[in-house]
Amino acid sequence: MNIVRSKFHGILDYFIGTILVISPWLFGFDNSDSAQNVPMIIGGSMLVYTVFTKYDMGIIKLLSFRFHLALDLVAGFSLVFSPMLFDFADEIVLPHVVMGFFISGLALITDTPLKNQGEWTWGYKKVFSKKS
Repeated sequence: MNIVRSKFHGILDYFIGTILVISPWLFGFDNSDSAQNVPMIIGGSMLVYTVFTKYDMGIIKLLSFRFHLALDLVAGFSLVFSPMLFDFADEIVLPHVVMGFFISGLALITDTPLKNQGEWTWGYKKVFSKKS
């Protein structure tokens, strides 16, 4: 399903990344190291790779949009499973799981209309290609 346009996805990326960075204070779990650090690191990472993505909202335009979406999936599922992996499930779970599923779901329903989407790139160097 290609419901979300890349420009709107980019706007959401900056918004979600910022929310993740400040989420420990928004949702009141700023007293737990792992529970606090995971969303801050993932949110900060999202902001960085959003800046470096070749799409409407990217600034430096080095990463392909498909690679960006793959990073979104990894980020989302990392958030979903972080309470169990880092053993803070007894403290707080809901913000991590909800934001994680939202990020992953957004990646799955985003349209990829840009050129050269058959190749996943890191800068100008081909990393993966659909052609074998």
